[in-house]
Amino acid sequence: MSHIPPPPRTLKPRSSQNSKLEIEKFKVWCDQMQRSLTVSDILVLISIAILSWLGWFSRRYHDGKGKKIPQPAGLPIVGNLFQVRQPNPWIQMAKWTKEFGPIYRLKMGRSDLIVLGSPKIAVELLEQRSSKYSSRPRNIMTSEYVSKGLRLTFMPYNDLWRRQRKLLHLLTQPKAASAYQPIQSQESAQLCLDLLRFPNHHWNHFQRSIQEKNYGCPISVSSWQLKCHFPCFVSLELIHIQICRFQPFYKSRSIASLKHPRSSDHEDERMQFEDDRDSGTRKISDRLHAVLRYLPQIISPWKRYGNQLFDQTLTLFSELYREVSEKLHLQPLDHSDSSPDACFVARIESLKESYQLSDDQAIFLAGAMFGAGSDTTADAIETFIFACAANPEKVANAQEELDRVIGRDRLPEFSDEDDLIYCGAMVRELLRWRTVIPGGLAHMTTEDDEYEGHFIPKGTTIVANHWSIHLDEKTYKDPEKFIPERFIDPQSGQLIGTKWSTYGHHAFGFGRRICPALHIANKSLFITFTRILWSFNIKIKESNLMSPEEFIKSIKFSTGFSSHPIDLNKSGSIEIIPRDPFSTLKTLVEAVENNGLDPIKLS
Repeated sequence: MSHIPPPPRTLKPRSSQNSKLEIEKFKVWCDQMQRSLTVSDILVLISIAILSWLGWFSRRYHDGKGKKIPQPAGLPIVGNLFQVRQPNPWIQMAKWTKEFGPIYRLKMGRSDLIVLGSPKIAVELLEQRSSKYSSRPRNIMTSEYVSKGLRLTFMPYNDLWRRQRKLLHLLTQPKAASAYQPIQSQESAQLCLDLLRFPNHHWNHFQRSIQEKNYGCPISVSSWQLKCHFPCFVSLELIHIQICRFQPFYKSRSIASLKHPRSSDHEDERMQFEDDRDSGTRKISDRLHAVLRYLPQIISPWKRYGNQLFDQTLTLFSELYREVSEKLHLQPLDHSDSSPDACFVARIESLKESYQLSDDQAIFLAGAMFGAGSDTTADAIETFIFACAANPEKVANAQEELDRVIGRDRLPEFSDEDDLIYCGAMVRELLRWRTVIPGGLAHMTTEDDEYEGHFIPKGTTIVANHWSIHLDEKTYKDPEKFIPERFIDPQSGQLIGTKWSTYGHHAFGFGRRICPALHIANKSLFITFTRILWSFNIKIKESNLMSPEEFIKSIKFSTGFSSHPIDLNKSGSIEIIPRDPFSTLKTLVEAVENNGLDPIKLS
């Protein structure tokens, strides 16, 4: 290596003149360095830096602290980044699980993560050691710009998260969940009536069932949206003004077709309400290095974009929250009461001081609950339609049970759940067979840990891959097949789970980060699925000339945060036929009218 001059001797400046002199000496030394270093010298230094970094990265997981965690071969520097940056990364991860076992490591550029691929290891780490595995990895764009740390889903495991989670538990525990059954009942009846009248537009009906009940007359609650209902006083004009204002920022299908009952001009207005899933934020900076946050905004357009998303989202949440609060004329609530009239927003507003929540924190909590199920519930129902078309013999079994227990004179009710064992098993099997969030949500360790000889350092991102977990052959026989019977005890005839889950699946997550509304979600899916099965036959069109196996292979699924069959609505591959058109229509209209709804206006 060519001669490199030593740096100038440092002097402790006693005056501004000495300080200027030292700066000049340093500049001269830098010039000499620049002239002295050759290209080969620079390459050598870069190589040393890279090798040192790679050595540190490798030692982090197995330098005398345990067995090396296996890792798929990757590229220098970027590691496995490009191998998982594909439309369905959970499928590639499932292949690696078969090759490397239920725990392996991926290098994603400068960061790293550990993938869990079996229910056993996911439960043993994320649930049985939840005190160490309940935080979230840092996401510069989503957490710090788009939501300013206010979005519960992405909060680290800290005091604010614990206080908000405790409040949610109060509002969504099983006793409280039963309060929402009348609203879930009316919406499931309305959904079936919509399907009867317009069977070729089922995706719009699923979205209406999830969305419009938050704003229609009467405004109700969404099953997975944790009852963040905005009562009937809320003006739909406000909603549509906000949608039009936010249109440049919200482009996806999430919050679809919020239709004004007095106007058809808005039926195609859409907005992406869940900024944490927005494709723009994911494409821009899910991988942003923390150092980029220090760049000035003028050369960081993603900062401006994130700030705009936050401002727009907070404005919408605030407007809705304020209007609900004003119209309700909030009164002190009996929080032990499970009355369905106790609005979710009203409860948050009345309890926010007790849980030490600021106005923005309370508003974002209510808004996040509104957005929490905007895609997932509709995705689950759409996937159920797909599963029914692909498995006609399972549908026949469920309908035989419905006809035996319910008959044809009324709809299934929540009180029938204990007698509709096969239908309950279909709900469980659907959430296992085609889980709505196949990639899961990442956890992060807050302490060093060791598992079966593997060292897992503090700050490690942990991904429980739901896709491979639900296809685990040690837990589920023939996991690729849709078999509701796997969740029915052959001796007692009652519903059963697995060794690792009471419900038989892990669609709601793990440990302290499990979906707080799982009781509400299960009830909602049960009443919706059973009423669809009671009302309709769902079949592959005979003109398609496809077997069920060919049909399953022909339907692609979306690749976003949540997953559902793509273009099942437009492809014309299925048909939804009423089992008994006259009695079905009569029963559905009576059910909707008895709940105080106008079946024509809301459909």
